[in-house]
Amino acid sequence: MAGRDTLSLPLPKGKKSFVNVGSTGQPRDGDNRACYAVLEESQVTWHRVPYDYRSTMKKILDTGVLSEVLARRLAVGK
Repeated sequence: MAGRDTLSLPLPKGKKSFVNVGSTGQPRDGDNRACYAVLEESQVTWHRVPYDYRSTMKKILDTGVLSEVLARRLAVGK
């Protein structure tokens, strides 16, 4: 979904589905935007929205305890 603002997929009728709703922070898919999902009866739609990851990076670095790697990951989405 990296690079797209939304992605909708149909849910299989009469079957169970596992849906990863996304996250804010520590992304792993190369997209540094926040992600959330809207679950409807027949489909799930993921939405990507920008957030101030630079502010969060600064807070991580300012702790003096957390790894710089955790801060950098927010910018690159990996």
